[in-house]
Amino acid sequence: MQQAGQRAHDRLAEVEQLAAFTAQAKKTLIQAGPKSAQPSAVSPMLWVEQAARTVGIEQQLVQRQPDGDDRVQLKFAAVPFDSLLRWLAQANEAGLSVQSANITPKGGDSSDAAGLVDAEITLAKHAASS
Repeated sequence: MQQAGQRAHDRLAEVEQLAAFTAQAKKTLIQAGPKSAQPSAVSPMLWVEQAARTVGIEQQLVQRQPDGDDRVQLKFAAVPFDSLLRWLAQANEAGLSVQSANITPKGGDSSDAAGLVDAEITLAKHAASS
């Protein structure tokens, strides 16, 4: 019982740390804002494919669903959290913004899952500036 309680306590601490880190990362991305005044000319779907390959997370990108011309819904499985954040920062620089994100740490007590998350993300082109 004590070991199970300790594992649950350790897992809770990991989740709280991930939540704090995610909140800080989101704040940083929002403050950075779009780097260009014009939205990206590249379609979000095409950018997603190219950037995921460049960052090395294309294998973890398990689902892509266009939502009109300017939005794309994505699902990642067991993606390294810091790689995902780097990729999201690049998306912001490319004129794409996160419309919604649900990021959950991979479960289990295995150290193999440390730093890995599952994520459902919707990206959209930034609105044009006037």
